[in-house]
Amino acid sequence: VETKKNLTACRRCPSGWINPYVGMSLCVECERGLHQSRAGKTECEPCSVHHFSGDAGQHVCTACPAGFEAPSRGSNQCSRCSEGMRANSTTSSSLGCRPCSVGRFRPNGNPNSLICQPCPAGFKNPILKQGQCLACEAGRFMQHENSTICNDCFVNTFSERSASSVCKDCPAGYFTP
Repeated sequence: VETKKNLTACRRCPSGWINPYVGMSLCVECERGLHQSRAGKTECEPCSVHHFSGDAGQHVCTACPAGFEAPSRGSNQCSRCSEGMRANSTTSSSLGCRPCSVGRFRPNGNPNSLICQPCPAGFKNPILKQGQCLACEAGRFMQHENSTICNDCFVNTFSERSASSVCKDCPAGYFTP
């Protein structure tokens, strides 16, 4: 056992470090995903939801940037918003990801997009949290963006293909039953 002279006080472990045991002679870094903001503590605390600690020994956790989330406590990294999800906001005051609303989508293939796009004319999206829109079936159309339904072609009009934004008039001598 090593001894030192004139030890008149114990030192506190710095923030980001802990000493969990009485008589322990060294401080231990808080692991990734954990932090300790105050000196002299015995336990590290998990980062809160939508915050992370990527390195050991941190005294604070960092908020995930817009378009990323850490959905559980104690995260050591943030993940990009998944397909069909958008950034809650482009500011750090609103954290996490939110589902795209009906009539909108956000594909995984566009990592720079933080917002949901409207479904184009000829497409629909009746469900929350989608990564793509569905084409209107042949015989149906949608002329507006941001739609949740496709309409049937009107009497004496038709659409031969899917994803139609308009129906064509039947030519002279033809009709739709």
